[in-house]
Amino acid sequence: MEIRSLAAVILRRNISSSDVDVADVEDVANNDNLWQRLSDESRNQIKVELLNTLSNTAEWPKNVIHKVCSLAVVVQGEMQEHEDKGIWNELITLVNTLIQSGVDSNIDSALQIFDGLFGYIMDYMIQFKDDLIKTFINTLRHKTLDIQLASLQCVSKLLSTAERKDVKQFTELMPDMTKVIINAFNEQDETVLEDALVEFNELAEIEPIFFKPYFADVY
Repeated sequence: MEIRSLAAVILRRNISSSDVDVADVEDVANNDNLWQRLSDESRNQIKVELLNTLSNTAEWPKNVIHKVCSLAVVVQGEMQEHEDKGIWNELITLVNTLIQSGVDSNIDSALQIFDGLFGYIMDYMIQFKDDLIKTFINTLRHKTLDIQLASLQCVSKLLSTAERKDVKQFTELMPDMTKVIINAFNEQDETVLEDALVEFNELAEIEPIFFKPYFADVY
C-alpha cells in the first residue's frame, strides 16, 4: 500500500505543471512537464489504470485514496491545459458512479475529485448545477459526519471558485450546510466541528448576504 501511495505522489509531481524539482530547478529538461512528453498511448494507459484503481479502492486507507484522487485531478488539469481544454469524461462518469454507490469510501473519493476538478474545469462543471445540487443535498445529509464535512468542503470550493452569477442557485444548500456544524457540535466531534467552522467562516466572507440569515443558528 505504501508503494501505491508513493507511486501516486511521484507521478502527480512529475505530470503537474506547478511542481518542479526543487533540488535542480535549472534543469529545464528534467522539469519539463512529463504529461507533454508522453505518447498518446502512454497517456491513455495511465488514465485507464487510474479509472480501474479508483473503481477498486473501497477497502484502501483514506490517505492513500486521496493521493490517487489528487493524481486523477492533476491529469484532468494537464488535459485542460495541454490538450485543447480536453475534458476527461470517463472520470466524471466514474465520479457520478462512485457517488451513487452507497459506499462511504467511494462517496468520499468522488467528493475529493469534484473538489479538485472545480479548480481546473469550473466553467464545464457549473453547467450541471442541478445535478451538483442534488449530489450536495444527498451528501450533506449523509449519515456520517466525515461525508457531511467532505461535502461542505466541496461546496465551499465551488462557491469560492465559481463566478458570482453562477452561485445564487446554491443558496438552497445553506440549511444543510449549517446542519453539518450543528451535527458536529451535538456529536461532540471537535475535529469536524473545527473544520466545518473554518469553511463556514471563509464562505461567509465571500458571500455574506447568503450566510447572514444563518449566523444565529451557528453562533
